[in-house]
Amino acid sequence: MKRVSESDSMKNEKLLTISVAAYNVQDYLEQNLNSIIKSRYLNLIEVFVVDDGGNDNSLSIAKEYEKQYPDSIFAVHKENGGYGTTVNYSIAHANGKYFRLLDGDDWFNTDGLDLLIEHIMNYSPDWIVTKTDRVQDGVGVIPDPEPQWLKYTNEKVLQIEDIPAEFQVGMWESTFRTDLLKEHAKEFPSRTLYTDILYMCYPLAYAKTVSFLNTVLYCYRLGRDGQSVSRESRIKHYKEQLAVVDLIKQYYVEADVAHKAELIKRRFTAYYKWQILCIMLLPASMKNLNHIRQIERDTKRDFRDFYDAGTESKNVAALRYTGYLAYWPLVWHGIKNW
Repeated sequence: MKRVSESDSMKNEKLLTISVAAYNVQDYLEQNLNSIIKSRYLNLIEVFVVDDGGNDNSLSIAKEYEKQYPDSIFAVHKENGGYGTTVNYSIAHANGKYFRLLDGDDWFNTDGLDLLIEHIMNYSPDWIVTKTDRVQDGVGVIPDPEPQWLKYTNEKVLQIEDIPAEFQVGMWESTFRTDLLKEHAKEFPSRTLYTDILYMCYPLAYAKTVSFLNTVLYCYRLGRDGQSVSRESRIKHYKEQLAVVDLIKQYYVEADVAHKAELIKRRFTAYYKWQILCIMLLPASMKNLNHIRQIERDTKRDFRDFYDAGTESKNVAALRYTGYLAYWPLVWHGIKNW
């Protein structure tokens, strides 16, 4: 990409706001923040490092960086409220033209961050998609198939309605225009995990244009104890997963997503299978089976697009094909985490 000199943009204008959720991440936060401060465009970036009432040295570390980079790094302390409340704070205070999330135990590829800033200098899509590396401590980058959307990276800005619906893009790959979040995002629920999927859905419901950048930006750490996507965490917090997907269903109706681009529609409805699968992680019982049946009945009645999307999961398809008799062998055998 052609590099744009800093003199070509307003030096005091923040082009990107980064929200770092920093709850007990003292062992990882320096790597996280170092990946940002090394950017050639640090003066165009603001970073809210939100200590969510943790009990380690995360806040002290953040304050040290704030002292060194007072125009870009902002240490924030708040009472513990959960991941969603850190996002609420950062959206409310964001000055950047674009906004994205970064978990406190993850980090950015600095070269990818610079390319993102350069793209923002030149173009103004509603949504920018970049690549993610999954990194295992002591091993390195875990190879993944190249994303389906790579063939679109030669185009600078595209209409979302022209993008195939099957493209899978998550929070780690996504940067949104801040005004979409300020205008359309509802308050993220407190003390609830999995609210990052709300970050995907709220602005995406109103996005019309997208850019795909063939660069790695997000580096996602694998294997850390207590991660919300672990099997143990999904079981412990399954009710929170159910609640978050219920919010997505409601927002789907409110934002009239059924009449928007197929990619957006599918991004919403694809989350439905989580409601069924997270219950299938629990021990086999008639209570849990009946819970699945009740969710299926209610969703079929009230959110038919979500119900129809459930068959994207082979497990959900098997349940329906067998009149839910397949529940018992599937759960006894153990379904894979996702």
